[in-house]
Amino acid sequence: MGITSSPQQVTPALWSYTYVQAPVNGNGYDYFNVSVRRKNYGNVSTAWAVTVDEAAVHKAVLTGNTTVSFTGLAASVGGVMVWQVEIKGGSLFTVTWPAAVKWDSSASAPSLSANTTVLNFFTPDNGTTIYGGLAFADINA
Repeated sequence: MGITSSPQQVTPALWSYTYVQAPVNGNGYDYFNVSVRRKNYGNVSTAWAVTVDEAAVHKAVLTGNTTVSFTGLAASVGGVMVWQVEIKGGSLFTVTWPAAVKWDSSASAPSLSANTTVLNFFTPDNGTTIYGGLAFADINA
């Protein structure tokens, strides 16, 4: 591209994302370079209440069939929230997600692995609608 007198927008070919993109970069910070809070729920079975306003990353090891719920979707932050869920052992059990979750590119939740699966979630309206998508499918950690 030659030099012109009027600026032109350049779109990098190697960088594209949607609003469901991972909220955490490779350095453990969100995209505003603020330290990210993590919450480890340990072993979880039967019910897992993910308290969204307590952390940006929520981690659990499933030890039984689990129903997930999202709490702490406060209007005090303007209704828009982004968070990640890390699940280990997800393929070993049945996971039931809230009805408000609309999955990226599918009518159903993505397949979870026996290793760690990372999912991204976003709500623009205090949890009335929650968009969910797969970030990492099979992390051996």
